[in-house]
Amino acid sequence: MPMQPTANAPALYCLTIGNTAVEALHSFGGLGLVADLSDDLSAPGSGLEPKHVANVRWTPAKAEIGIGMGKAMYDWIRSAFGSGGNAWRDGAFTVTDPNGKVTAETDYFHAQLTGFTVPRLDASSKEPGRFEVVFEAEQVRWAPTGGSLESLVSRPKPWIVSHFKFEFGGLPCSRIAAIESFAWTCPVVRDPLSRDGSHPGKVTIPDLTLTISSADYAAWAAAAKSWFIDGRHLAADEQAARLTLFGPSLAADDVLGEFTFSGVGFKAFQPADVAVHGDAVGRFTVVLYVEGMVFSMPAFDNA
Repeated sequence: MPMQPTANAPALYCLTIGNTAVEALHSFGGLGLVADLSDDLSAPGSGLEPKHVANVRWTPAKAEIGIGMGKAMYDWIRSAFGSGGNAWRDGAFTVTDPNGKVTAETDYFHAQLTGFTVPRLDASSKEPGRFEVVFEAEQVRWAPTGGSLESLVSRPKPWIVSHFKFEFGGLPCSRIAAIESFAWTCPVVRDPLSRDGSHPGKVTIPDLTLTISSADYAAWAAAAKSWFIDGRHLAADEQAARLTLFGPSLAADDVLGEFTFSGVGFKAFQPADVAVHGDAVGRFTVVLYVEGMVFSMPAFDNA
């Protein structure tokens, strides 16, 4: 429905992938111009440091989004994960004044997803969780202003970072206090000899760093001993893990998203240290390496 302007209303903005708006958009930046400079060494002893533009490029775009991101953004993320980053999209970022008149529009073309960051998960927190999505466009165009943005993007109820469940190798996971933020990345490699001018670089699958209550220390320590000391750390000993993100009810039928990890093994194991956390509950830290990661969202997969 058309926007209804209000007194002292802020500017509005909309990020689209293709012709579909990204939902739950919290912030957006990037797609600006920057010059890479080179030093001119042709005039030694002059006391000056001449500089020249060696290259002009568009800066990466960064969007902070909620879990109700919409199907277009979800499809882009899932496609990038499944194809080694080889997933390209076109779209636009539009800004309007409080009355809905377009004041700026930036169109982007042949953009590659280069980063997806999951926020820190904290079992004691009530804070909303947001993902950071980074992409780089091969071409960007500033479109003429004018016209209006006819509808507002919906903002679903936020997901809370304490609403998660982790599973790994049959080990006790119900007392995991936190999972540190982790990021999937895939840089753009510029290649002037290729038809498209760029292609995905090497994908980096993140490690998972878990902080766990010492009530579960014995089971995890036994698994770590088997892995590190007894030498049971071959490829056949790697296991799968799963991270599930829930809605308010934390029920099995209220799953918002799920990360499935493959080829998971111990990378580090740090025994309990109460002083680090400053409370009466001892905790220990486990770092797991991951070879593969898949992201799914039932609401969109079943649509």
